[in-house]
Amino acid sequence: MSLQILSDRSLIRAGARSTRYVKVSFTAPEAPRTGGRRPVTVALVLDRSGSMSGEKIRLARTAAQSALTLLEADDRFAVVVYDEEIDLLVESSPASPVARRRAAKALDATAARGSTDLCG
Repeated sequence: MSLQILSDRSLIRAGARSTRYVKVSFTAPEAPRTGGRRPVTVALVLDRSGSMSGEKIRLARTAAQSALTLLEADDRFAVVVYDEEIDLLVESSPASPVARRRAAKALDATAARGSTDLCG
């Protein structure tokens, strides 16, 4: 760690009040690089019921597509959508660029519809 202290003046008046400004800078050492994160398996689950129409479904699709871009090739993912029916858009699979693009297209085609069957 390094520490740097700079003052606006080199002298301080004795026996009188004065205001001085001091700038203190800390620089921490660079964190050691690790081997990266461990692979993850995620399932993206979107509500496509009628209450999600308009901006809500658009934001949900955008959030899911953004999550797909964060996945690495050794990760796995699945995509599920539901209303009164449950559909598996993408079975659990490796997050290859092709699989992620295919999932993004499937999400684009997801529209709000129906209702949510909370009773099963």
